[in-house]
Amino acid sequence: MQHSQWLFTYGKNMTVEVDIFFAKEGGYWVVYCPALNLSSYGDSREDAHQAFDEAVRIFVNDTTAKGTLEKVLIGLGWKLQYMPKPVYDPPVYTARQVSEQLQVKPAHITVERTLFPITPAAC
Repeated sequence: MQHSQWLFTYGKNMTVEVDIFFAKEGGYWVVYCPALNLSSYGDSREDAHQAFDEAVRIFVNDTTAKGTLEKVLIGLGWKLQYMPKPVYDPPVYTARQVSEQLQVKPAHITVERTLFPITPAAC
């Protein structure tokens, strides 16, 4: 069985916890998830989080529709285990590593753990 078939057969409603990092840049809040290489922004922290949730939804739906979700995750450093049940381990990043990527001081970054859906929600 191909991995993508395995994911759809056994991975329904699966979620994984990932860290998202928030930083205030100018008048905007930026949210960045290095484990997914996704970011978004908003006028407030809540707006940024909502925009990020939408970016995640689009990412999951698009990569799942193309059959590339697992390939993309592996390319981002995720470790995937298929037996006895699927386990998805995202790479872990520190605030210092993220501050270097975002070019902001580590003290200006906050982190929050959020759930990342592995399979797309119904559109």
